[in-house]
Amino acid sequence: MTTGRFHLPRAAVVATAALLGGALAAGALVVLDGERAIEGVGPRVDGLPADVQSVAGARPSPAATLAEPPVRRPARPRRLSIPRLDLRMKVVPTGVADGGAMELPKTPDLLGWYEYGAAPDSPQGATVLAGHLDTATDGVGPLAELGRLRRGDRIEVSAGGVAVRYAVTSITRIAKKGLDTDVVFSRRGPPRLHLVTCWGVYVPSAGGYQDNLVVAARRVTG
Repeated sequence: MTTGRFHLPRAAVVATAALLGGALAAGALVVLDGERAIEGVGPRVDGLPADVQSVAGARPSPAATLAEPPVRRPARPRRLSIPRLDLRMKVVPTGVADGGAMELPKTPDLLGWYEYGAAPDSPQGATVLAGHLDTATDGVGPLAELGRLRRGDRIEVSAGGVAVRYAVTSITRIAKKGLDTDVVFSRRGPPRLHLVTCWGVYVPSAGGYQDNLVVAARRVTG
């Protein structure tokens, strides 16, 4: 039944375009780890290959070429787990859907990773994972459990053969119209995770769920 999408910041449209119809309101922002973050709110459930250049005047050969170092590929996230909730979900890369919204997996059992943003091993920026709360075909999915999260809970994302660990810093329920996508999709600031789904009351005549739930978590070691 999920119909909401969240739209990306205007600056990101060059690479993509939008999110779950969600919202991080500017009025709800606080300073966290030197980067704007969402004020915690108790949730309530309602329903180029490298260029090779020949040395001038010589034929290309291993000894007569200059190659740029290969571009490091980001570690693609493949699975998310939240031990305290006994929640495990497969993660797939997604981009931008028609209309400029972040593309989401069709089933609520999968999470989408916004592949034009930060990866779990990126030195800075927010890794965005998002998915449907439910669908008419599949019913309620695992993300309905996010309402039981607490600050400090650990989240693990499997990427590049290692488990990247995060600690929850805030859980925010906010009206979709108030979502600050510049914050959600920011590629600046410390490495962190933003986990997003629909939330609140489902109103078919108003386009579906009226809120988003946004879980923010900082990357930790150990």
